[in-house]
Amino acid sequence: MSALTPWAEEMRGIFRSGSTSQFILYGGVHDVVAAPAADGGARRYLSLPAFLTEVMFEPFDVVLHYDRGRGVRVKKGGPHFYKFLEAFDAFQGTNWARLPEKTHVGEALDLANLLPRDAPRALELMHRFLRGSQSLTRVDDAGRRVAAPLKVALVVEYAEFVAPRADALQLVGERSQVLIQLLEWASDPAIAGAFVATVLITDALAGLHPALVESPYNAKLQVQLPSAAELEEYVADLTAGEPDFSRLSDFGSRELAAKLVGLSRVNVRTLVLRALRNGERLTHGFISELRKELIEKEAGGLVEFVESRRTLDAVAGHEEAKAWLRQDAELFRRGAVRALPMGYLLAGRIGTGKTFLVTCLAGEVGVPVVELKNFRDKWVGSTEGNLEKIFTILR
Repeated sequence: MSALTPWAEEMRGIFRSGSTSQFILYGGVHDVVAAPAADGGARRYLSLPAFLTEVMFEPFDVVLHYDRGRGVRVKKGGPHFYKFLEAFDAFQGTNWARLPEKTHVGEALDLANLLPRDAPRALELMHRFLRGSQSLTRVDDAGRRVAAPLKVALVVEYAEFVAPRADALQLVGERSQVLIQLLEWASDPAIAGAFVATVLITDALAGLHPALVESPYNAKLQVQLPSAAELEEYVADLTAGEPDFSRLSDFGSRELAAKLVGLSRVNVRTLVLRALRNGERLTHGFISELRKELIEKEAGGLVEFVESRRTLDAVAGHEEAKAWLRQDAELFRRGAVRALPMGYLLAGRIGTGKTFLVTCLAGEVGVPVVELKNFRDKWVGSTEGNLEKIFTILR
């Protein structure tokens, strides 16, 4: 397998081409990401923000993170940012560079809780640092002053709370200021042509403002759930230090990974360690039951598994419909999914048995069936966001 996941490889290729410097990452952004082994050691699994800082932005001089809850955090290049704050304080009369000591500057800034948390001031501060970092110079060996810009990465986490989807009438004051700032980072040729990367992290594109989602100046990359091969590696790494795995599991790493496809690594870890640490066997029944529970929790009540012991034999009447559905159920069991319709539309008055017929079809087919709960919402973009979340989980 590649040293990087597919979306990370694509992100690196786009940035190297110099065509785009802003990336919107969405999908499985709360899962851990497989990182290449450091110095020949074991493979690492990092949170997405940590993966960006330690792996994707390893050659950068400064990496800044921001979200509305924790404000601006300096993850790399603290001395550079601290020097900028000193100059900023001198001109603006602020006290953001007031630290107890200058050692471990990045940690001290976080601990001192000095940097702004509100989006307008925080993004403005990051923007001014970005501009200043690109105008730095140095004196070369010949005594000439040459350009020496810094390599800077800016990461905005929980971007749906920074630039949420909203109507045009709601874009007044600070909201419009924040949106324009993010759009400028993507479209400004001076930033796009420099060694600068900006990243927005969000659960779903539907939660972001359409101006960002529809912008041609950024790249939208979906963080996919791990494949069977990736899960096989993760299960092997996860169980390497668990001596009870071979005794308590009915499956090897490959077979277990195949049964867990569709889950995030975080959920796989929960499922496997919950069994091993409590001395429970990893059987087909245990995996199926807990897998359903984890998927329903991750969907936030938007889906529910339908378990039916009834078959189409329990349906009275509807002979033509039952004959058609039985043929499709047989095709499904044979694996001839290309011969199946993409969906069914059941029309009829209330009380004519539509739901009962579908429940019996679920029992006839004999595979897990999920029911989409009420995903509609009154807020702008919420319905689309709920659907996007459902399809990401069930894909």
